[in-house]
Amino acid sequence: MKKELIVLVGFLALISIAVLFYFVMTLPPPPSPRLVQCYSQIEGKLEEMKTKIEAAVIQKTQQTIDFEFRGCYEPSREEISIERVTKAEVCNSYCGTPRDACDLLTYQHTGGNVFSIRKCLGISADTVFTSNANEKCTESDKMLLIDLRKEIKQGTYLLINATEGADTYPTICAYLKDKN
Repeated sequence: MKKELIVLVGFLALISIAVLFYFVMTLPPPPSPRLVQCYSQIEGKLEEMKTKIEAAVIQKTQQTIDFEFRGCYEPSREEISIERVTKAEVCNSYCGTPRDACDLLTYQHTGGNVFSIRKCLGISADTVFTSNANEKCTESDKMLLIDLRKEIKQGTYLLINATEGADTYPTICAYLKDKN
């Protein structure tokens, strides 16, 4: 009986070691230092963009943003925009307060290392980012008018609050400096 017990314990120990070895071998490799550095750089730039958008909308101050991730990923593998979310649990998760709808500044990398970063924007849900030149947001030879809800490209931005006294919602002119 004692010998059978020793054999059984030994067998269970071998199975435990084999299972542990399997799980260790199937773990993904740790992220490279470059990936960690790029993630931190992108996260920092998104936080800066968030802060500048909020300042342009709430404080009505003109903002300039250098929104480039130098040496990280190909811009063709990135999707950046302001995403409207209408799920209370998602808004609560990112914004920390219960609300039915929220705007999230969203970065998504679709290359080899797929990941996303989301930041809650503390702005009115009615905020308009127009891409059509009009009396509020005029055209410029060296700047492109961009609708930040549709697409945000890497580059230097100028944000101007064009809200007038009688307006019921904020209007932001987001200009992207032309690289040519």
